[in-house]
Amino acid sequence: MDAGGTSDPFATARWGSLECKTEVVYETTSPIWEETFVFNLGTSTSDVIEEDVNLCLYDYDLALNDFLGFCRVDLRGKRLSQSGDWSKEPRWYNVGALPADHEEKSGFDWGRLKDRLMFWEGERTYTGRVKMACWVGSRTDLEMRAAEHPRAWRVAEASRS
Repeated sequence: MDAGGTSDPFATARWGSLECKTEVVYETTSPIWEETFVFNLGTSTSDVIEEDVNLCLYDYDLALNDFLGFCRVDLRGKRLSQSGDWSKEPRWYNVGALPADHEEKSGFDWGRLKDRLMFWEGERTYTGRVKMACWVGSRTDLEMRAAEHPRAWRVAEASRS
């Protein structure tokens, strides 16, 4: 938190090896981003989602960013073909400290967080909520056409087939 009791928050959303970043909202503790990110599912033949979306919140600073919180959107097991699994209606998710399993193979890259912060200051006690929606769309959806597309944040492992 900055000296005036506010932050300059931004968020990163990660799914698999892809990451999108919101704009920074300056001098607030209640940011509203109204941004849409598209994560292309590729040509997978599987109907079942196997990874979660991880959201990390930061306070932007010129020297280094402060970690504000973490949120995991559980998508594992959802089926692309089941419309009941998806909704454009946003819902609230709790934001808190890093999860206890952040060092396991849970899709969360602890090393990248440390690199981004330059040094780790220890556990944070910030809490809050974020409101977002996850749904399966197509190129005909206006939201999809206007959305930001992610960039790779880690090299995807080559398949061993």
